[in-house]
Amino acid sequence: MEIIRWLAIILFVVFSLYTLYLFKAENFWKSVKAVWAYRWGQQVIIDLYIGLSLFGFIVYLNEASVPMTLAWMTAFYFLGNPATLLYFILNFHSLVSHF
Repeated sequence: MEIIRWLAIILFVVFSLYTLYLFKAENFWKSVKAVWAYRWGQQVIIDLYIGLSLFGFIVYLNEASVPMTLAWMTAFYFLGNPATLLYFILNFHSLVSHF
């Protein structure tokens, strides 16, 4: 199981670095506006936020704390999957102990 955690760490580092690169290379809001102009773009963005919300529910099940869940969900909504990967890495053993 530890291999999954290490893969998540690698993915977190690579994805976070790529995200930082994109913030420097392109205007975030212009890109969102361009994507939102397409119906598939709207679907992908809505799908992302539904997935982030579902991961927030997993956080609640793991933490049993509304304030902690809201704090993490705020990070999820602003940072996206790099934040979900960070939560997964930091809470890996607690999460897998439920299964």
